[in-house]
Amino acid sequence: MQYQHSLARAALAGLLYLAFACGSDGPKGEMTDEQKLGYYLENALRFWEMKELDRTEDQALRGLEVDPDSEILLLLVGWVRLRRGSAEDILSAIVIFEDLESTDDYRVNLGLGEAFERKGVFYDEASRDIASGRRFTDARDPEQRSIELADISFDSWQESIDSYERALELKPENRDAFNGLLRVTSLMGRNHESIGWAKKLLALLETNVTFWRKQLERPEITARDERRFRNLLKADTDLEVGARLHTATVFRLIGLNEEAVAFLDRVIELDPELAEAYSRRAQILFELGRYEKASYSIDRFLAISKFAFEHPSITKALELQSDCALAMARERAELAPSR
Repeated sequence: MQYQHSLARAALAGLLYLAFACGSDGPKGEMTDEQKLGYYLENALRFWEMKELDRTEDQALRGLEVDPDSEILLLLVGWVRLRRGSAEDILSAIVIFEDLESTDDYRVNLGLGEAFERKGVFYDEASRDIASGRRFTDARDPEQRSIELADISFDSWQESIDSYERALELKPENRDAFNGLLRVTSLMGRNHESIGWAKKLLALLETNVTFWRKQLERPEITARDERRFRNLLKADTDLEVGARLHTATVFRLIGLNEEAVAFLDRVIELDPELAEAYSRRAQILFELGRYEKASYSIDRFLAISKFAFEHPSITKALELQSDCALAMARERAELAPSR
């Protein structure tokens, strides 16, 4: 799920700023170590907000030359490497976060949770590729190697769950921890647990959205606050869309198609231009025998999809559209009076 982590970023940025803001231009003249630290951290924070990861890391590393034990700078470097997302960066982030675990900072555990989650995905993909023959291995027994990688993947995901749960102990009702737990339990095939975490996340988001909307109704609200609350409202709405899409897939996996349709209906209410939601709903409605509604969903998907005509998703949608037409024709024939 491309689900994103805007709240984690906002929390990290906010705390960094409050902890170390030192003036936008930095100190003049000869700097003390404290001034240098604040200057590099402020720059790193600015680049982080601009999503310039290389420049963020550069400034953070310069700050760490001044104070190698700066927990906030180390945390920032860990998150930068996590955002880069290569296997090497993920493993490096894990080392950084594990060294910071004793700080009892929930953001450390969120970082560890995501890093172990993605490590598990890397190893799971490698295991599957070796088992299918898509990836070469010089191991004497490829099947055994595939099993070993799958075991590493499983252990990594369990570490991820432990880290996300620890984050919840430190900061209860944290939406990013709920989101991580619904993803990882799903990856492990623990589908009912994933649905449980999804429901907790959605309940939290409902509370948040209600609060943001009430804040936007304040008669004395400033333009700055209005922008901030609208951004927070959008972030929570986007997360709800992603969580419901993911959970609809989980419902379908365990045969709860009615629940999956209900979740997709809500996604479409929240984002009527999301073509993917119509495509998914059409397939499930067809399986449920609701051919007319499935046909409508396909028509909406085709109308708003940005895929080229020759894209496989368009081809599949056209085939499903044809199947719906044939099924509806059969139903009409069966209902027609005999002559």
